[in-house]
Formats: sequence, structure tokens, C-alpha cells
Amino acid sequence: MMELANIDVKEKEIAGNKYYVRPFQPQKALELLGDLQAVVTSSFSLAASSNDNEDEKSSALERNIDFGAVIAGIGQNLKGAALVAFANRIIDKEYVSVQRPGDDGPVKLDKMLSDNVFTGHLKDMLQLMYFVLEVNYADFFENLPDLSGIVQLIGTMKK
Repeated sequence: MMELANIDVKEKEIAGNKYYVRPFQPQKALELLGDLQAVVTSSFSLAASSNDNEDEKSSALERNIDFGAVIAGIGQNLKGAALVAFANRIIDKEYVSVQRPGDDGPVKLDKMLSDNVFTGHLKDMLQLMYFVLEVNYADFFENLPDLSGIVQLIGTMKK
């Protein structure tokens, strides 16, 4: 008999609400990671072109990346509907629950509840997205320090 994986649910308080996130299934995590990488790595070309005087032999991960240019590139590649689609994929009600003050327990963060919690509080939504990415990809980003900087940059939006 095959043993089931021990899934560790992480929790974090954001703006008085407690969020519970469990890791995505591996195939879902890979699919999202691939799509996110496509957006992010296409943004590196803009950043790399601003560093043309760098040693050509150095890899993209060894270069001094201009993260402002990366973010600008992401903005060019991830507009309106695509950004909403990524947000919905990252904050998936099957993997994210919330317990608001006064609630008896956590409930799935469905669209109606998400609209209620995040209307006028987009910064809180970005913090939750960062937390979900952190829960799902922490092991991946610890091996790629320059890419973890992008995730950390998203995290600075919470300040």
C-alpha cells in the first residue's frame, strides 16, 4: 500500500486575517511555475540589454540584474486579464483558506469571499500571492538566488 505524502499546511496572518495554504499538487505547481518563468525570463532580456557591458561569459544568474527593468518587462508581458488569471491560479480556493476575526474556523477562499476581503486592499492580495508562491516554491528559489530576488521584490510590496 502506497503511503500518502505528509502535506504541511502553512499559515500566515495578513491584515488581521489568518490564511492557510497547502502546497499545490506537483503537476499544478510545475504548470504554474513554467508559465511564471515564461513571463519572468522574457523580462530578463530587457534587463540583460541594460547590462551589455557585462562579461559575455557570465550566466544570467551571475550578472548584476536590473530588477527595475525586469519588473518593467513583466508589466509588458503580464497585462490586465493575464494578471487576473495568474492571481486566480495562485490564490486557488482548493489550496487557500481564510479565517477572519470572529469566524468559527477557516473557510475556502472562493471568489465571493476574495472579493469581500480584498476590495480596496490589493496590497493584502499581493502579500497572499507572495505567501502562496513561497509555500510552493521555497525549495526551488533557494537554489536560484537571483530569481528569489524577484519573489522577494513582490514580498516588499507588503511593507
